[in-house]
Amino acid sequence: MEKKNVISLGDLQRQEIDCPVLAFSTSCYVTDLSLFLDEIYSLRFERYCSELEVTMPSAGKNSARTVKLPLMHYDDLSTKIHYLLFDLSSVQMPGDAGFGIDKLLALDGFSCTQQAQRILDDLTLLQPKKIMPGDFLGRRREEYRQTLVREAIINVEGYYFENPMSSLNTTAQASASAKQRRHIDFMNRFVLNCLRSVDDAFQQQEEENEKNIGAISWW
Repeated sequence: MEKKNVISLGDLQRQEIDCPVLAFSTSCYVTDLSLFLDEIYSLRFERYCSELEVTMPSAGKNSARTVKLPLMHYDDLSTKIHYLLFDLSSVQMPGDAGFGIDKLLALDGFSCTQQAQRILDDLTLLQPKKIMPGDFLGRRREEYRQTLVREAIINVEGYYFENPMSSLNTTAQASASAKQRRHIDFMNRFVLNCLRSVDDAFQQQEEENEKNIGAISWW
């Protein structure tokens, strides 16, 4: 009997954005933002070994072009959340992209929507949080949060393209103006390209690691 391949994986490239994204306008370097997020949420961001080549989609009179973006990333093994922090400070975003976005944080993995909502709420809250007496770690985190919100963050926007009704979307898509819809559409295409670049880079790194391990095994 002739054997057939009954499993067709098709195009494995990411086709849609299935994770929440926060876009920041800040007055600080990406390393400063990552360090503050480390302190507030017990993360350990590290810089990716090379800049990622990402396609900036066409917008208005601007044609599509390739840009290079530095990346900070962290895998939280306890919460199963993968954090990706893109530095857009050297990129000229289109006018419809809103408020001078210079950082982009994507969260992927288990329970990532709850964590993204927590970060969005924390970094848009100016009022001090109540800290219980004796909670020294909580007080330290609140001091970092207050400093970040008051001195470094100008604005934050949230996007959860998979669920337009989610509270993570700071712009209600149903009632968005034409300009806001253009902005949302651009961000959808741009973030998707960013995530695809990360997928490609990490896959290539994994293949190189396997190749290096194979070479050592045969030494």
